[in-house]
Amino acid sequence: MLARLHRYLTIVALTAASFASAQEPPAKAVQRWTNREGKTISAAFVRMDGANVVLRRGDGQELVYPLAKLSAASQAQARRLAAAAASKENAPPAPKQEPPPDPEQVLLASIPAPATRDPAQPLVGAIRWDAWTGGWVTEAMQRTLGPAKYHERLPWFAEVKGDKQVRIDGNRQVIMDTEIAWAASAGLDYWAFLLYPESDVMSVSLAQYLKSPRRKDIGFCVVLHNALKVPDSQWPQELKRMIKLMKEPGYVTVLDGRPLVYEFEARSDDAGQKRFDEFRAAAKKEKLDPYCVFMGWNPAPDWAAQSPKGFDAVSHYARASDLPSDFAGLVRENEEWMWQSAAKEHVPYIPLVTTGWNKEPRKDNPVSWEVGHGYLKQTVFIPPATADEIAAHLRNALAFVKENPKTCPANAIIMYAWNEHDEGGWLVPTWTAEGKPNTARLDAIRRVLRQGVLPVTSAPPASGSPPGRVPGRRGARHP
Repeated sequence: MLARLHRYLTIVALTAASFASAQEPPAKAVQRWTNREGKTISAAFVRMDGANVVLRRGDGQELVYPLAKLSAASQAQARRLAAAAASKENAPPAPKQEPPPDPEQVLLASIPAPATRDPAQPLVGAIRWDAWTGGWVTEAMQRTLGPAKYHERLPWFAEVKGDKQVRIDGNRQVIMDTEIAWAASAGLDYWAFLLYPESDVMSVSLAQYLKSPRRKDIGFCVVLHNALKVPDSQWPQELKRMIKLMKEPGYVTVLDGRPLVYEFEARSDDAGQKRFDEFRAAAKKEKLDPYCVFMGWNPAPDWAAQSPKGFDAVSHYARASDLPSDFAGLVRENEEWMWQSAAKEHVPYIPLVTTGWNKEPRKDNPVSWEVGHGYLKQTVFIPPATADEIAAHLRNALAFVKENPKTCPANAIIMYAWNEHDEGGWLVPTWTAEGKPNTARLDAIRRVLRQGVLPVTSAPPASGSPPGRVPGRRGARHP
């Protein structure tokens, strides 16, 4: 026991000594000093005090000694040390070092300002599926896009940690501000946010948009989705939120002030329809008349089924197909089977512009909400579109809306998508190994939306007949 006590006291003493030494100023250099009688001591120079020199001995005691009694060499040493100390004290302060510029702010500042918009041009929007701000859905995206062959699809702010590992964290306001600048610069008029419950991590990006100082540069609307499926206890609050959003500055309207509202897979049963009816009634009570657009898979049958349920038009979330082998084939299907079908059948319609369809990342690393989907057995996937192919498809959509005003009374277009990276549909800049985001797709659509509409691109007719919904699109378990 005595031995343990001795060790304890030793540790305490050493700790106290270390603490005490940490409080003392660092020791000054020690010099040798000689007086006229030839006696020598070792001490540190402290300062000159009139005709005396102040020295500090090794025990910390200061000694005041007449300069005249030192040897000539020690007197010269004292004057030299005093001059050096005075020079240091009188030296001008070092210039303040400015912090290096924030690379994200530099990137934001480099984005061209939006050009003037042609007021006759249809409204062009893009769907946002915001799975990139953290939580379990982001973790799923890190798995699907982790393999090196999918890294070129990654959002621009992602980090590549290795051939099979990536990190995605879009939960910073500067990311939203930058994407607003890019979208506005490219000529987009609005984003259509898939609407999730307010407390869901999938709603973070919408909240960031609403508080961005740049939000005035691009409008927004909502796609009614999982927010319509909340528990009964949450529904009154979510309903109030939906109405409040339609009153926000910048909410997109069509046809002389009607808020544009899309709906996608939000009504799986009669209870879902009841909530949609309650939404419309609450909007009417607030003197709002939303233009409700059903996002389906085939215009004519969709319109026949949905117009009696309170919808004003139909559109699509995506062009989901496993038939074509290239993007040109997907475009032919969309333009001929969807757009032209709507025009032929006189269906009120908002045409979809697709940017691609390729769920191979989810086949390689399946997601929990698409168990048993058809693409999991698919063997051929459509390669990514080029920027020019997407631009040509958009040009055709602008011409279609202009040529079919009765079919397209809302004078609007929706694009799939801003950020559906692992499904193959994106406009947002993507990651590159060099560190500079790939903005090719936005650059291409800027040339269409802000430099005039070019001639329509012709394409061979699509073979076969328009199919119904293609298995493989997300279902009720979509996060």
